[in-house]
Amino acid sequence: MFYALHLIVMRIINLILVLILLLIIFSSYLLTSLNKTLVSLDLLFLILDIKLGAALLFSILLGGVIALVLELLYLSGRRKH
Repeated sequence: MFYALHLIVMRIINLILVLILLLIIFSSYLLTSLNKTLVSLDLLFLILDIKLGAALLFSILLGGVIALVLELLYLSGRRKH
């Protein structure tokens, strides 16, 4: 009885995770397709002309990766004490 309930809960959780992934993919597509304005990104020795949606998506992903790395460093240092 408990095993059957466990399987049902796991299927529901998997379905929710797939729906969240599809929502993220759909919102990323909307972000890149609706923001087609070219922006000039001036780096130190390089000037890039990229679409606004791609720049926004890249900055969001880069911020998430930086936050994840810093959180992992914080948690690894906390466990040593």
